[in-house]
Amino acid sequence: MPSSILVMEESFLNAQTSTNRDAYLFLMKFEYLVYKPMVCLLLMYTFVEAPMWCENGHWLTFMESPLKQCPFPGGSDGYFSRIPFLPKLYSSAIEGLCLLVILIHNVFKMRSERCARIGKHNKTEMLVVIAMIVDFFVFFALNYVIDYNVQFRIAGYGRLALFCFALEFMQKALNNVYCMFKEFLNVALLLFGTVVFFAWVAAMALDDLDTLNKQDVPMNFGFESLTNSLYTLFEASTTQNFPGQMVPLFVYSRLSFLPFFVFMVLTVMIFLNVVLAVVYDRYSSNSTDAMEKFFGNRCKGLAAAFYRMASSTGGSAEPVIEKPDFERLVECLNQSPVIQYVSKRDLSVYWDTLDEDKSGNIDAKEFYTLCDILQYSFSRVPDNGFLSDPPIWLKEFVRGGGKDKGVPMLERIMYWVLAINSILVIVESLQDLGNLEFILSENAWSTLEFVFSIFYVIEIMVRLSVISWEEVMSSTVSVFDFVTTAVLFTVGVLWAYPGIYVSSDILRLFSILRLLRLLRLLSKIERFQFICGCIWGMLCGSSEQMGLLFFALYAWAYTGVMVFGGLVYDNNELLDGTDYRDSGFDIFNFNDIGLGLVSLFANLITGFVPEFYGAFCIIEPYPFVGAIFWGSFYAIGVLIIFNVFASFIIDLFLELMKDENEEGKESPELTNDNDGMKVMANFRRSNPIYEELFQKEIDLQTAEDDTVLAYSPASEDDGIELT
Repeated sequence: MPSSILVMEESFLNAQTSTNRDAYLFLMKFEYLVYKPMVCLLLMYTFVEAPMWCENGHWLTFMESPLKQCPFPGGSDGYFSRIPFLPKLYSSAIEGLCLLVILIHNVFKMRSERCARIGKHNKTEMLVVIAMIVDFFVFFALNYVIDYNVQFRIAGYGRLALFCFALEFMQKALNNVYCMFKEFLNVALLLFGTVVFFAWVAAMALDDLDTLNKQDVPMNFGFESLTNSLYTLFEASTTQNFPGQMVPLFVYSRLSFLPFFVFMVLTVMIFLNVVLAVVYDRYSSNSTDAMEKFFGNRCKGLAAAFYRMASSTGGSAEPVIEKPDFERLVECLNQSPVIQYVSKRDLSVYWDTLDEDKSGNIDAKEFYTLCDILQYSFSRVPDNGFLSDPPIWLKEFVRGGGKDKGVPMLERIMYWVLAINSILVIVESLQDLGNLEFILSENAWSTLEFVFSIFYVIEIMVRLSVISWEEVMSSTVSVFDFVTTAVLFTVGVLWAYPGIYVSSDILRLFSILRLLRLLRLLSKIERFQFICGCIWGMLCGSSEQMGLLFFALYAWAYTGVMVFGGLVYDNNELLDGTDYRDSGFDIFNFNDIGLGLVSLFANLITGFVPEFYGAFCIIEPYPFVGAIFWGSFYAIGVLIIFNVFASFIIDLFLELMKDENEEGKESPELTNDNDGMKVMANFRRSNPIYEELFQKEIDLQTAEDDTVLAYSPASEDDGIELT
């Protein structure tokens, strides 16, 4: 074949590859900058959408209150979350716009060659979008145009499904739950089977024994029928109201404690803990397997990338990568919205650090290390503050150094100022709580706090004279100190200026911020720093578990609004005499999704709320619907998802404790540059085991005579990455 034809074919393939890459990068940017925010907006729109049981409202006018748009029978009063509902025009415009953007994204995604090849959820996602569009137009025609109240929509479930499609960690979390469901079902059958068996035996033995005990209560109270017996023992198995379930029978016969003892030992002390153990073991095992698969494929991708870029140069048989080739790779990766941007200057610094022999190339091990380093979050900040050349004594005063090798003098002074301020804040709060008048007046305390605010402003200015604004704001503690100081100083100035009146209520509100200064003092304590770090680490690392909790709460809340919406109101006689109303639980209802989420959260934290179960089974025309609703939420939300969250928190805390006790732990460092700038890094390197996996892949490819590893294109679940 003529060489000119080969050159033309190679040019055509390069152009086609470049076009596909540009299209894919555009799709990724559109997904991260437009599509995902639209999905979240559509999900949040549910909170301002009028519930299904309400009237349709007006096109442009906001209703004065939810009671106007959602009237109860007989003009009764009731509770809402007080979140305003959008008029029909705004509501339909927001939902329609979000669906249009989501449809455009999915059409582009289906047409993308790479997405069509690797996205196994694309067709399902497109079907969900089409179903939501049909649901939207049907609802718009019936509810808004014909003015016919529609009591059911699939829109809420579709929004939740899109939320799961848009966020990869939600897909992983749901997949982990699905993989462990079979093992959970085996233990759950033992738990609920025990409840059914004991309930059946109790109903058979006690249904006719209605003799009054010493307290004038039938001895078989709660066991009059199989249905009552099932509910009584199910409630006892959740530990709610126990030992109230056994009191009527125990008052009559002390021996009745024995069957209750056996039942509670089996259900509470054994099966509930076995459920926790199974959920923890299977979920953590599936997560570990998925993580190992992810990093294993990542190492394969890195090895394949290395050998595709590497060449044997410089008289060495060992494959190496030249610096210009790697710079072109980073330049391409910088176009991705999901990869940390790396400037040429920073890349040169990292490259020169690894390239110790100054050969201009790196080997396989150095390539892995460099890719690992590029995962750090780097930022370049000025080395000095607003004083371009501060005197040495001022630098030592702020940063330390010189003769003072320990804590800088400024920090020591501020420790004492914070300590005195904290003591005074405590005294002021005790005076306010005890309504004492003989210590200091309110104006005196405000003056004193204003003086301390001046000290903190001076501290900030001194710091900024030596330390740049960017470096100061890179610390969360510094941001907190700055915001608190600015707010309190502003309020103090407004209070001191005679031309402006600041009410005592506003001063009282901002005096609460003074208590936050105690946190600044506590932040200097090492153990407090560790606990705060653990809490922050748990919050940052529990995205999957938080997503599962939100998934369960949202799904059941949306269902609850359609099933129980508008049934809890003041004049509902069905609730008279119930523990639900006597306890003042009317506000925990499903009149809108906001209160529905709060009600389910209360049930999630306590495990089971008998008052909720009893009330909603009474007001629902079909009581079994209420039983299924709360029973399913207990099984899925409490026994599975909440146990997943609890076990994860325990496991993560133990891991953080282990990391804290390890020696030689890497920590963020500041590196001075030659141009008066400072490079700040904040990330820990990957586990060394993954570097071993990478080296094995390199050895495998070397044994295959430098052939390129053949591997299938990366899928959404495989985790093959090039950085």
